[in-house]
Amino acid sequence: MTESMDGTKEVRFCLAKTRVAPVKRLSLPRLELMAALHVARLKEYVERELGLPFNRSTCWSDSTIVLSWIRGDPRRWKPFVANRVQEILSRTEPSQWRHCPTADNPADKLSRGCALDTLREDKLWWNGPAWLKEPIEQWPRLTMALSPEETRLVSPERKRVVTLCASLQEPSLLAIIDPSRYGTMERLVRITAYCCRFLANARTHAGERKIGARLSLQELQDAEKRWVRAIQADAFPVSKTVSGPIPVRAGDPLAALSPFVDTEGLLRVGGRLSRTALPWCHRHPLLLPRNGPVVELIVRRTHESELHAGLNQTLAALRRRFWVVRGRQAVKRCIRACIICRKHDARPFCPLMSDLPPERVTPSFPFNRVGLDFAGPLYVKDEHRPAQKAYICLFTCMVTRAVHLEVVFDMTTISFLAALRRFIARRGRPSVIHTDNFRTFKQADSFIRDLLRGNSAGKIREELAMRQIEWKYSTDRAPWCGGYWERLVRSMKNALRKVLGKALLRSWELHTVLCELEARINDWPLTLLSEDPHDCAPLTPAHFLIGRELASLPIPAASASAPTNASSLHNRWRHQQLLMKHLWNRWL
Repeated sequence: MTESMDGTKEVRFCLAKTRVAPVKRLSLPRLELMAALHVARLKEYVERELGLPFNRSTCWSDSTIVLSWIRGDPRRWKPFVANRVQEILSRTEPSQWRHCPTADNPADKLSRGCALDTLREDKLWWNGPAWLKEPIEQWPRLTMALSPEETRLVSPERKRVVTLCASLQEPSLLAIIDPSRYGTMERLVRITAYCCRFLANARTHAGERKIGARLSLQELQDAEKRWVRAIQADAFPVSKTVSGPIPVRAGDPLAALSPFVDTEGLLRVGGRLSRTALPWCHRHPLLLPRNGPVVELIVRRTHESELHAGLNQTLAALRRRFWVVRGRQAVKRCIRACIICRKHDARPFCPLMSDLPPERVTPSFPFNRVGLDFAGPLYVKDEHRPAQKAYICLFTCMVTRAVHLEVVFDMTTISFLAALRRFIARRGRPSVIHTDNFRTFKQADSFIRDLLRGNSAGKIREELAMRQIEWKYSTDRAPWCGGYWERLVRSMKNALRKVLGKALLRSWELHTVLCELEARINDWPLTLLSEDPHDCAPLTPAHFLIGRELASLPIPAASASAPTNASSLHNRWRHQQLLMKHLWNRWL
């Protein structure tokens, strides 16, 4: 068929070929298949001999059985059909074969016989079916569904297939990789991620494989989830077969946790915080057993990330993502096994403590009454400069136990006054400063008093007199009088010693480390952590400073329906006062 520039289509006869059926009697589908093979060979011959550019070649057959064989897998059939279908597919594409209705098939003229006079005038023989000149969309379509009679004819050609069903139990990840051989959770997760990448590369083509690239965040998270899923399946077998809430007996320790299985197959703690604005992992932490090498690695990672903190702070940080059954015992076991903590946490002599002074138990705003002490020296080394000493000036609130850290590079009065001015600029002027009898503090006190007395202007003197700082000194040779700042100095020194060791930092690196250390100390729980997931979160100094944890997300902004009139604002103020009273009651 040719198509001219004006869109006129013309169909002409080119070549015909037929063969006599073999002596051995063959079924009709096999004869139709042999005819289709002749069509494929003849198409290839015509295209090669004419040497014309063909836009498209189409092969026709009125046998739905043959078309289903061509469009299917040759391996499903016996050798006679499979070999011929394979040759047809080597010469043509399955998409080139279309169905021709029997009434419009010119090849039937040869198979059924026809007189020459009749054949000479037969338009179907010389020009083909009339619908060939129509658009392709109007050509006959074939539905591949076979009739019962056709199915009966095809059945003898189908190859017998033996199906073997085997029950395969997927081995646990704990049986493939021994987690007790690894010292850190990060190393275990990285090795697992590389193993998973190898398995993924083995299933993909060479061009799509990840080779030499760094592990992505998604790969590391997937590897960690694999381990969590493995230890949950080993400790809680019901999590492998149940999705959604898990039925728990009334006396089971997990009954109070309302466990459920999420969409990823991970067992999480339920609770009643689903509608809060907290992150998903905080509302529903992953449930872990109390024993096991992977659980020990997770607890140890949390303990080290919190700068080798104590029991409560480590447990509070752990429960941001994981809820370990009897987690307090698991954290205790981890801290007892920590070599660094055992090396540095020596039990000093503990004298009998007296009653707390009034400044420690009277509510006030943060840093209104502060304790002050120096710690150090540390050594810093900037570029093109020799190593020099640096000291840490620690300010702590007597009431809320909040901490503020400043760096000074010598023990002079001028350096301390500069640190004190930075503290007042960011935290506000305190009314009382309690220190020991260090000489620098005494010189600073007299310097401030002389500065305030030397001002002759009346109004300025009255204003400064109202804002004067009362400086108190502890008893000579009685360091326990400043125990509340000495304890924080110890926490700060332990964290710096365990994390930095003997590292030599630059000055800006030391500032950064102290800011992060200040945030961690201000996130220290002030109250006892409860085993009940429905209880309130532990109170920290950060709640008194900014109203939330320093490591948490900010509270969303108020909605457009916030109260604006005087009455509603007054009620809101009274409500806030009640909340503040409740907060102080929890602490005091």
